[in-house]
Amino acid sequence: MDFYYVNSNGRVIDFTKPPFLGEKSNNLLEFKWDYITQGQAVQRIVKFEKYMVEKKFHVLISGDTPRDYYSNLERFLQLTDVDINNLTMGRLYIGKYFLECYIFASGKPKRYLGTNKTLVECSIVCEKGNWQSEGKFSFTPIGGGGGQSTGYGFVYPYDYDYDYSAPYTVNTILNESYMDTDFKLIFYGADEVPEITIGGNLYRVAFELGYNDYLVIDSKKKTATAYVQTIESGNVVVTPVNVFRWREEGHNLFEKIKGGGNAVLYDETTTADITLYYERSEPKWSDEIWT
Repeated sequence: MDFYYVNSNGRVIDFTKPPFLGEKSNNLLEFKWDYITQGQAVQRIVKFEKYMVEKKFHVLISGDTPRDYYSNLERFLQLTDVDINNLTMGRLYIGKYFLECYIFASGKPKRYLGTNKTLVECSIVCEKGNWQSEGKFSFTPIGGGGGQSTGYGFVYPYDYDYDYSAPYTVNTILNESYMDTDFKLIFYGADEVPEITIGGNLYRVAFELGYNDYLVIDSKKKTATAYVQTIESGNVVVTPVNVFRWREEGHNLFEKIKGGGNAVLYDETTTADITLYYERSEPKWSDEIWT
């Protein structure tokens, strides 16, 4: 099973082999919800939340020689400490599930110097502590080709060996989560106003995209941004434009995608990618993940 860390610069630490051999501790899988109550005479739970969750795991850092060992200690520090400097979380992966986190502390054993290996206790902090995975779906216009889909339809990257395509403007995406999920929806420009209906909710922004433009709706960040390409002095310039005020009134532009199957309605010229962000208290318990 894959076990690795990707820092905020995209550099990878592989914990499945030396010199950074990681241990998937039980602490990584533990979770606890904080609950909020209201009322005086009779209290009732009104909300559950997770906030600033800390976890720990161990990494055996080694080297063939003392010099190699110290070099690996230095490399591990730089690869993890850069996230603190960037103020951008990395991702700790178990299989396809990941925690967005900072490695913010390193506990050292008594024998740390004068050796070729040492077991380091890494402490991580997460803003929510949920394990995440992503479901990505793409579709292109009839006869448009390109993308990942077969002709026209959504691509299921997990659990299916083939694409589901449809010759009509109605389709279904499967949200494999047992909860409503956040998403990132990207429309690609073709001189049109981007819109799509998913699960009965209309996602529409009355901002016409040019051929090389694209628009990103991010329900997590609550942002809607068009990236407009222009040519200035022979150079391509991409300008971000906040297009939230051009949203369709009466519809929630950031409404989460419902769990299960969702009917999708779209114009036959639409080209878009949709990423669903699944969140769980633990990675999924299945043979695929744990064996």
